[in-house]
Amino acid sequence: MSISKYFIAKVWIFILFIGLLSGCKKDPEEVDLELSFMENLQALSGITIESIEAKDGYKMAFRIFITQPVDHNNPLGPTFDQEIILKHRHVDLPVVYDTRGYGLNEEGVNQLSPLFPANYVGVEHRYFTDSKPEPLDWEFLTIKQTATDHHRIVDLFDDIYQGKWVNTGSSKGGMTALFHKRFYPDDIDATVAFVAPLITGLPDNRFKTFLTSEVGNSTCRLAIEAFQKMVLNRRISMLQLFKEHEMKQNFSYSIGYDKVLELCTMEYQFSFWQYGWADCNQIPSQNSSHEEVFQHLIQVSPAWYYDDFAVDYFQPLFYQAYTELGYYYLVDDHLKGLINALNAPNHRVLAPNTIMTYNPNVMKDVIDWLVSNGNNIIYIYGGDDPFTAAAIPDPTSTNSIKIIQPGTNHSVTIDELDDKEMVFSSLEKWLDIDI
Repeated sequence: MSISKYFIAKVWIFILFIGLLSGCKKDPEEVDLELSFMENLQALSGITIESIEAKDGYKMAFRIFITQPVDHNNPLGPTFDQEIILKHRHVDLPVVYDTRGYGLNEEGVNQLSPLFPANYVGVEHRYFTDSKPEPLDWEFLTIKQTATDHHRIVDLFDDIYQGKWVNTGSSKGGMTALFHKRFYPDDIDATVAFVAPLITGLPDNRFKTFLTSEVGNSTCRLAIEAFQKMVLNRRISMLQLFKEHEMKQNFSYSIGYDKVLELCTMEYQFSFWQYGWADCNQIPSQNSSHEEVFQHLIQVSPAWYYDDFAVDYFQPLFYQAYTELGYYYLVDDHLKGLINALNAPNHRVLAPNTIMTYNPNVMKDVIDWLVSNGNNIIYIYGGDDPFTAAAIPDPTSTNSIKIIQPGTNHSVTIDELDDKEMVFSSLEKWLDIDI
């Protein structure tokens, strides 16, 4: 550390220390602990720290950037800065480690933090938002590199925090938590993964089976297919409405209106069940106006997903899908002759323009390890969520718990579970806490 940086660090600690003393009357021992925490935090190497507003009972909060190798196998090579949100209560409390599958927000909303007093560490996924290498070398966007990002962060803060660690995430964030657990099982004392699919193909045909013969009832499934046909049979009117919507919302559909229309329409079948944004009795009939049909379509299958900003934001997801994670294809058997802009019923148009080779062995390794060795994990899925088609096989060789809650979707919460007491008791046991 240079003299100037050393001086700034000392001034920064002094200012915070004065704040601790002047903000309210505190026990001297507590002030000493907080000052010690600040000194230990500032002493960490390879990070920059910015103080942010502490809310929800946290004593202090920070935005932190940690310097990470782009390739952990070459630690002296190119680096990037990865964003972290740290919310501090006490060094002896557990840490809720929020492994985001995408970008990071300052609020750090998750389902575990309200359950028991804990510190919070939220981490933005590599290659998203403010955590992008320059240049963007896609080769190093892998689940092993990502898991090693998380390992280095745990290793960094583990010297400060004495409590146990539980990592958690939802959807792709839940997958990221499981990948961390698979490659660095000793980092984490417990894992809670919400709606985290473990996909075994590109495409994984379990999704097609789920959508066409398992979820809901046949009447509703046929109504969904009839609606999709109706949308595409009104192509000219729908394209005009997409153009008007683009202007009203200040969107930019560089992939083309026809592709946006076809993607929205085919994705409607998946989205209908994924989030439950509409009931079967709300599906427009053949007598509905073009505007009614269009508004229902984008309510269930949002058009913003194909705006240039969103396409750019989600490119890392689709790169991972086409190389390691796998994904679903859009069901188009009932739409033959109505799809003419897309070359195939997949999401390739949303992926980066680079060579991608899918390796099915990556996810097979993760699944095999989790089923055989993944202890202290709670898997939570929604019964109507299409991603549940790729749920973890029953982890009978471990002490882990798998819950599929009927009638819920991709937004399933602990409060909705019939077995939530089992979730609480398991966490209490694994983390030595009271809920």
